[in-house]
Amino acid sequence: MALIQVKPPIPAEPLTLLWDDGKIRAKGGEVALAHWRDLQAQGLYGRYGHIVNPDNVSVIDLYSALVNRVGSKNLKMDDAARAEYKKGAKDKAPSNELT
Repeated sequence: MALIQVKPPIPAEPLTLLWDDGKIRAKGGEVALAHWRDLQAQGLYGRYGHIVNPDNVSVIDLYSALVNRVGSKNLKMDDAARAEYKKGAKDKAPSNELT
């Protein structure tokens, strides 16, 4: 299981996103979970511009989408998330992508 923490835009406890086998589970207080719902409503887009599906997503797509919404300074990944990110970064573009 990998963990990514998102610092909310207002002082509150952080949003914790647990990634396990392609699925995201959000944990946190009321404000943090409301922030997660807002991020999803605004649209989270993966590294190739596709909409992130919380039930089928890679760590690299989730991280890319969060960087676009909240900035890298507001994110913190644990070692497991970093390892998954590096693994995903080595993947080639999907076959339907122009390279």
